[in-house]
Amino acid sequence: MTAVGTGHAARSDAPVAGSTRARTPSRHLVRMRFMPGLDGLRAISVIAVLLYHAEVTWMPGGFLGVDVFFAISGYLITALLLAEFRNHHRIGMGQFYLRRARRLLPALFLVLAVVSLYAVIFLPEELEELRADVVAALTYSSNWWQIFRHQSYFEAAGRPPLLRHLWSLAVEEQFYLLWPLLLTGMLKLWKGRRAPMLLAIAGGVVASTVLMAVLSIARDYPVQDPSRVYFGTDTRISTMLGGAALAIVWAPWQLSPRIPREGRVGLDAVGLAALGALVLLFVNVNEFSPMLYRGGFTGIAIVSAAVIAVTVHPAAHLSHWILGRKPLRWVGERSYGIYLWHWPVYMVTRPGLDVGITGTANLALRLAITVGLAELSFRFVEQPIRQGALGRWWKELRTSTGPERSRLAGTGAAVAGLTLLAVLLVTVGLASGRKPPLPVSFDTRAAAAQSSTTTTTATATAVPGATPPPSTAPAAPPVPRVTAIGDSVMLGARPALEAALGDVYVDASVSRQFGNAIDIVRALKEQGRLSDIVVIHMGTNGVITDGHMQAMMDLLADRKRVIFVNLKVPRRWEGPDNSVLASWVPRYPNAVLVNWNAEGNAHPEFFYPDGYHLRPDGARYYAELIRQQAPVNP
Repeated sequence: MTAVGTGHAARSDAPVAGSTRARTPSRHLVRMRFMPGLDGLRAISVIAVLLYHAEVTWMPGGFLGVDVFFAISGYLITALLLAEFRNHHRIGMGQFYLRRARRLLPALFLVLAVVSLYAVIFLPEELEELRADVVAALTYSSNWWQIFRHQSYFEAAGRPPLLRHLWSLAVEEQFYLLWPLLLTGMLKLWKGRRAPMLLAIAGGVVASTVLMAVLSIARDYPVQDPSRVYFGTDTRISTMLGGAALAIVWAPWQLSPRIPREGRVGLDAVGLAALGALVLLFVNVNEFSPMLYRGGFTGIAIVSAAVIAVTVHPAAHLSHWILGRKPLRWVGERSYGIYLWHWPVYMVTRPGLDVGITGTANLALRLAITVGLAELSFRFVEQPIRQGALGRWWKELRTSTGPERSRLAGTGAAVAGLTLLAVLLVTVGLASGRKPPLPVSFDTRAAAAQSSTTTTTATATAVPGATPPPSTAPAAPPVPRVTAIGDSVMLGARPALEAALGDVYVDASVSRQFGNAIDIVRALKEQGRLSDIVVIHMGTNGVITDGHMQAMMDLLADRKRVIFVNLKVPRRWEGPDNSVLASWVPRYPNAVLVNWNAEGNAHPEFFYPDGYHLRPDGARYYAELIRQQAPVNP
């Protein structure tokens, strides 16, 4: 989500970007001109992310706003580096990293301090996890830390981590750390010639895209949780490299406002079409589309690059017509802070869980708090530091005398004291935080361990007095009366299901998708181990499609009773998934639907704070509803 400053400067009709040789003795120095349309593009992208994280149902692809930010960052950083290299025949690494730190760290430090203090006071149960997340944030390694911890971007039991969103900043900062070195090497090696540089960048894009696709196919993403490729720098860098390639062939100082009318019309048409395509992607794509992980993200990078190319061209009207409008520019200028603040704000204002306000009112509350905090950060922290307030204060302190010197020293001491106090409180609070033990039915680590055995062990009731046939080989276990297949919700309710149903085989696992359930049913049926009564409770972690239901019912059409349980989960796919279930179940005489959504909404006390995993009373109620639909003699 990093917002890179574009600067205000005059345009230069300079030769090829990155050239190390002056074409004429009077070659002009190049500077980055102001490009307001990029702020508007940032605004649209961050708004998409805000709506996506708010679970707005008509914005299922809002997470792609992050990819637009990646493309913008790749373009601007590369253009800035090329301009510096062209002007000075070198890139000042120290100054580059200092500018990045001055731009990015103040707001990040403020967010980390405020979130940590809030957790110390109000959310002590989050401190153990937050402590490690803060360290990862400070080292810009959040994405790899989340991969190492097997944290999912798409599912969380309980309150999601307060700093989960910093994965994208980590990806960008890792790019910022390495890219100036690589770009400098290419510029010197190939003396500013674009063709070999573009070929090398294209190789990086292809390698990253292929790696994501290979991992996606080999590990069955997104049927399995795709967070590894979603978080990974190696699989996400293609978008930033795409922006970098655009900067090499489309540097701002090379673009002239004086082009033929046909060229203007063509630019405007491409820009409007690409911007429209982005919006359509935001409202139509979802994170469970397989093609997204098999080249789709690179396709989105291409669309983003097209929008950027038109936006930065001085002859195009896209910026004037749409992206350069003041409201969008205002949001775009604060997009970095808005992104930093929105996730922790959202995680402590969950509708119906943390606050009683739900629906549109809750969204308005979240947006108001987020934008308010971002504005305060922008006005009183980010901008003053970017504009050299600390340097001016130090200079004035050294040169002033008398009361003025005392005033400046007092101001500095007060700020330093408050900062030190906050650091001490955060440090002590984080160091002393301990996560209270959770019941096994809600402990995701225990659940994951349990699920590894649940899928292979059937629970069956022995027949009293039965004599096993003589055989040296173990007898095949009898087919249980009921087979229940589900995800982490059913896994947590497994003891209650076993108590209510008796002779039941429960196959449930954390982070499971509907496609997994189809494979399990098929395998059990081929092995002759599928019961006449089958319970299916899937969809907690993602979308259910018509194709899923068709495939499932093709397998289960010969069963005596198929019990589907619909969803009570605070996710944007709850409504669409329940609609799919409601439309398919009545088509089959052997299928019934348990309306868990209605029952769950009527009993919020049944759920843990995440709103969908079940407390013991809720698990018993859930199991009883299923038992009522599972007759002894179906």
